[in-house]
Amino acid sequence: AAIRENKMTEAYYEYTAKEFQEATSLDTFKDFLKEHPELNKTQSINNIEKKIKDNIGAITGALISNDGNKPPMECKLIKEGGKWKILGIILIKSLQ
Repeated sequence: AAIRENKMTEAYYEYTAKEFQEATSLDTFKDFLKEHPELNKTQSINNIEKKIKDNIGAITGALISNDGNKPPMECKLIKEGGKWKILGIILIKSLQ
């Protein structure tokens, strides 16, 4: 929701893990979002598969956007301060 509302700084500090922030600057995060506008249009995730081991998780599925696109993605998560935070996002380009 923060990304859809163009609150990139909030999305970065509230929803990404410290480890992600150490490896990825806020400016790099913003550039990534500009390069992948499908993230700004995401309404939900479909066909979700969840894997959790210890305090590391992964979610894979299809991003459902308001323009009908369904790009596949994988999001790596870590439990930090009692909340799941993003460690990384992988967007899989369609070969169509």
